[in-house]
Amino acid sequence: MLNEPKNATMEELKVMWNGIAPVYTTFDATMQTFYYTLASMMKIPEARHIYEVGCGIGKMIPYTISLKPEDCTYLATDLSEKMVEMSRNYLAGYIHKLGLCDNVDKWMERMRLEIGVHDGECMFKPTHKFDRIICNLVLMNTNDAHKMMQSMHEVADEGCLLGVSVWGDKRMSNFMNLPMEAKITLGKPVANVRDNFYLHNKLE
Repeated sequence: MLNEPKNATMEELKVMWNGIAPVYTTFDATMQTFYYTLASMMKIPEARHIYEVGCGIGKMIPYTISLKPEDCTYLATDLSEKMVEMSRNYLAGYIHKLGLCDNVDKWMERMRLEIGVHDGECMFKPTHKFDRIICNLVLMNTNDAHKMMQSMHEVADEGCLLGVSVWGDKRMSNFMNLPMEAKITLGKPVANVRDNFYLHNKLE
């Protein structure tokens, strides 16, 4: 796994992830295992509006598409412009393998899918709030985990299922764990936050 520079600016992180994007497909498939588990816990077939923070190169987007209802919207974002570009390329290859005649834009429109560049720490105003939010192995790679959690809570609908996975325990590895303070919203909670795969083996 990779370590981000400590106290890096968001622009520096963008540059780093843009550089990593071309070789991201060679990484261990463990990250996908985390995603499958998150998705299975979140009742995706009952979702109305899905928001994914940190979609990477989009390898897991088809899986979520296969689970969600046809009329469910799906917004997938990533900090890196290169990751978003590779997501579109990956999906273009995916629909070609399916034998579909659609280009990627047409297919995304049919699937009610949008992919865009967005810093998960920043607040934004969506056209609707989300009842499912997926944040897979992203929170430990951001400058301010509390700020990212607040941003996700801000766009979560009442009763939203918020699925967050993190890699490792910060006491035993070089990756941070989901901080307790990040789980506390201002006022009442609006989403279910779960720690998944709380690993206790030291990462090399």
